[in-house]
Amino acid sequence: MKLRSKAAALLLLALAALLLALLSLRAGRAEPPAPPARPASAPQRHPAPVPARWPGPGALPGASPGVRRRRPPRLRPRAGRRGAARLEKLARRPGEPRSFQAVLPPELWIHLAVVACGNRLEETLVMLKSAVLFSHRKIQFHIFTEDSLKPEFDKQLRQWPDSYTKKFEHRIYPITFSVGNPQEWKKLFKPCAAQRLFLPLALTVDMYVFLFLPPECLYVFPCQWNYRPDHCMYGSNCREAEHEGVSVLHGNRGVYHDDKQPTFKALYEAIRDFPFQDNLFQSMYYPLQLKFLETVHTLCGRIPQVFLKQIEKTMKRAYEKHVIIHVGPNQMH
Repeated sequence: MKLRSKAAALLLLALAALLLALLSLRAGRAEPPAPPARPASAPQRHPAPVPARWPGPGALPGASPGVRRRRPPRLRPRAGRRGAARLEKLARRPGEPRSFQAVLPPELWIHLAVVACGNRLEETLVMLKSAVLFSHRKIQFHIFTEDSLKPEFDKQLRQWPDSYTKKFEHRIYPITFSVGNPQEWKKLFKPCAAQRLFLPLALTVDMYVFLFLPPECLYVFPCQWNYRPDHCMYGSNCREAEHEGVSVLHGNRGVYHDDKQPTFKALYEAIRDFPFQDNLFQSMYYPLQLKFLETVHTLCGRIPQVFLKQIEKTMKRAYEKHVIIHVGPNQMH
């Protein structure tokens, strides 16, 4: 009996020891072991202080170093400012290869101001017609003219087909000279041409501002945007026009109405006589090619591609819009 009781007691002690060992092992996994105790006589060492750092630009005020706040979400600009910002990015310098219209955002309108007095009604209407024909953006016409011409301008513009009148809006302004003698200003240049000097004062506040943008937002016209007879009558001296074609043709010296530069006159008459609803190739491009064959005796007539490239681009754009987009590339054979 004594042996059995001793064996039972030893078994209980072994089980208890095993249980304690398991408990201690489990506790050791849950908590890191304590560092060894130092002798009482040994001096205690403290960790070196971390040098203070100035909080960075994104640090929270009063927070410990290294705590940074999130940047606030960037607010989206309003539509007007967004358009101005795009214009600032899109400002170009002369000689750059891309054309002016190619870099304009599609939602921006083109504002075109003209001055017409005396016998300039037809010339002005032909110019406005060419702008509508060859521009793929909406245009706001600002027409400054004499009282006697206002009804005719309004009548002629309203008679254009709906497919073209929806591409533009027009406003008609009186001829006003804010300083000096109006009669002297009116006779200073061609009839009423001095009115252009007062456009910033005569237009609305908004226009006074799409005119006084910072210099980097203004587009400086290269030669193909003010192509004159001087650029070809002594030899071709506008490389931009040779590469991209003429964007604005300047009919100074009366070349639209005399025979000194028949190439300029032929293009003016082709636009003047073009029926709006007719095919651009049949009623303008092809007849112009035939007329240009009669002008090869002049230096301007020997470079017809300069005058035809923009018409070719317009025809290509119209073809892509009405055929490729409406029909679809998979349906074409």
